[in-house]
Amino acid sequence: MFGTQNKTCPFCHRRLPAFMYIFCSNECQRCWHRANGSAPSGMSRSEFVALCRKQKDWLDEHERKVRSGEWRG
Repeated sequence: MFGTQNKTCPFCHRRLPAFMYIFCSNECQRCWHRANGSAPSGMSRSEFVALCRKQKDWLDEHERKVRSGEWRG
């Protein structure tokens, strides 16, 4: 694994849904790898950037559901 970080949602303060933020901590912008322009071992930079964008989309959708009351967690 890529050294997992905190898996708590910054919006509902519960555990993130499965498969979210494998290596990022809360918000993607704060991810150490992204801040340093590197990729975790075993991943190409383009693979990492694509996965980071996908995870950010998942978190945006989760935030929308939390704020709208759809998320029951």
